[in-house]
Amino acid sequence: MRGIRLYNRGRFGPVMSVSESPWSSMVIWSQPAPDQWRMRRGNVRHRDEVGAAAASHAGALGTAPLEPSRPIIATGHQAWLWHPGILAKYIAASVAAEAFGAASLHVVVDHDTHETVLLELPTAANGRLQVRKIRLSAHGGNPAMPTGSQPPLDPKEITENLRQIGDNRLAEVEQAFAEVPPLRTLAEQMTAVLQRLLKPYTGPMSVIFASEMASWSGAAADVRQMLTNPHACVEAYNQAVTNHPGSGVTPLTLETDRVELPLWLLEWQQPRRRVYVRIIAGRGELVSQTGKTIDPQRDTLAPRVLLLSAWMRSLACDAFIHGRGGGDYDLVTDDWWRSWTGHELAPRWLVSADLRLPLDVPIAQRSELTAAKWRRHHLPFNLDRQPRAAIPNPAWIEEKQRILSHMNDDRDRNRRALLFRELHWINDAMAQANAPLIREVEDDVRRAKLGVANRQQALRRDWCFALYPPEALHELRRQMAAGLSVDAA
Repeated sequence: MRGIRLYNRGRFGPVMSVSESPWSSMVIWSQPAPDQWRMRRGNVRHRDEVGAAAASHAGALGTAPLEPSRPIIATGHQAWLWHPGILAKYIAASVAAEAFGAASLHVVVDHDTHETVLLELPTAANGRLQVRKIRLSAHGGNPAMPTGSQPPLDPKEITENLRQIGDNRLAEVEQAFAEVPPLRTLAEQMTAVLQRLLKPYTGPMSVIFASEMASWSGAAADVRQMLTNPHACVEAYNQAVTNHPGSGVTPLTLETDRVELPLWLLEWQQPRRRVYVRIIAGRGELVSQTGKTIDPQRDTLAPRVLLLSAWMRSLACDAFIHGRGGGDYDLVTDDWWRSWTGHELAPRWLVSADLRLPLDVPIAQRSELTAAKWRRHHLPFNLDRQPRAAIPNPAWIEEKQRILSHMNDDRDRNRRALLFRELHWINDAMAQANAPLIREVEDDVRRAKLGVANRQQALRRDWCFALYPPEALHELRRQMAAGLSVDAA
């Protein structure tokens, strides 16, 4: 890949590919390197169901129908205004689909709980970077409920709120909300907004929702197998978690008469519920954490993170693109699925990117502030050593050197006091003659203080991708396309 070098770092494992782009402050991560990506063609077991699901959303969301006869490269995330590191996955799916003659697919994790309506906007005033927290809507977006279980927001309220802020960087977000038609859920609405913001960089992508996957025949068969022998499923799951203690995945509850499954129960405008198999007289039934009996034919089940990845990689795609976190937990997925089912999952590729917003504010490290303070403190007493200093009377330098050379020779306190006063007079006179230079170093201290205060926010990588200059995001696509020898035009 143009600009790629091998780099040992971080959670990606022993080798990670890093692309340092001509666009300053852009770094692209990939494992393996894009020129080593391989698919397992023919992995998709239920192409018609995947295609039907994608087609059912295409008209309303403005997404693309899926050609199930082609290989499928998938990625996915929750439905919120996420950052360029996540955008990199979608760009990677798009350029990989072009390179392999495949279709790209986006699974929306609509059963997750997260903040949806909060947007952080960096602003600068007098060199100080501040973060303005904007609520797109005051009347929706409950972070305690899945986005697929909530009604959509009022687009008129959102567009009016964004218009009143008066920041040109928000114009595309405002337009996207204004264009989205009425939809059933908050997840669908945010997906439609994202599709409009993504399209210049990814083209149209096909979309499915995680909450609909349990109804597919292959997924339903897996749920029946869990119900038939829940202990075998969860013992394999928990052992895989134990094998990878740094994954962040917690084990499932495993008791003689109650076994927790990697599923959620979804109900409209309700928090999601954990799902268990309750075993009575040797027979198992699905129940929620509140004890409610679950009917898989009537109730909505959704896969938890490992099962979601397993279903995508066993039912819906020939390769899946994860971000940084997915690289950790999917090691558990691979072990669990292999042990429980005896099958291997489709390949997974890891992609992310760091992009910094171009912010017109000073940025400094604490060591730079320390150095600036030291220079401000010492400069007024050492102007005779500064090449840029103006010395109105060269005799002052000679007299200062004479005083410093012989001050310790005289132990008389009165005479030493006179020498100190004369020395300070010389330093003060030179400082007065060099007031612009003194002000310059004082300004350096002020800028360094601002720079230290700004640094943490200025170096963030997680601003909404729609706030970044389009040329930076197009460059991100060009870099990914170059790695796969795809025309980025």
